[in-house]
Amino acid sequence: MTTKLFLFSALAFLVGCTSSPEQHGDVVTKEINYNAFIGDPLAEESTFEIEALSADNRKEILEQWIGGVFEGKIKAYLPVPKGERLLTAQEIADIQSKNDTVFEEIPDHPGETKAIPIVHKFNYDGVTHVKFKEAWYYDESTNHFSKEVIAVCPLVKTFDESGEVRGLTALFWIYFDKHLPEEK
Repeated sequence: MTTKLFLFSALAFLVGCTSSPEQHGDVVTKEINYNAFIGDPLAEESTFEIEALSADNRKEILEQWIGGVFEGKIKAYLPVPKGERLLTAQEIADIQSKNDTVFEEIPDHPGETKAIPIVHKFNYDGVTHVKFKEAWYYDESTNHFSKEVIAVCPLVKTFDESGEVRGLTALFWIYFDKHLPEEK
């Protein structure tokens, strides 16, 4: 199954992809989700612009999408499968700024600690991937494969206590107007 999907996907991309809805054929899938690396400006390697979006393009598109959500211009949805709902203003504010506390031992008082509040502000540089939700189509008569982006979800790297990358965390889904989910 996986091999067939890979071969079909490879064939589809060789034939050519488009996001033009007027060229749709038969539905291959109503929804497919996958992550795409868009670059990591904090990485030590210099392959950023070759393997991902250009630095300018990356920043511009993230500021449009994420900034639009932060400014209330774009609706954002909880990125939970089968549990998507519109995010509240407080949930969006929590993404922009998270409060945390670390405890530090007081040097002159062994065994005693003091709480140190920390505020983590959202940083666009942490967004290294975007999850796409797409509908895929194939027109057998023209041997043309097309796809339509339904929504995008910015993904940020998360780290464990030792600073090692733990994985990716989804911020929220941004649906394109034609595909906005019904609000519950």
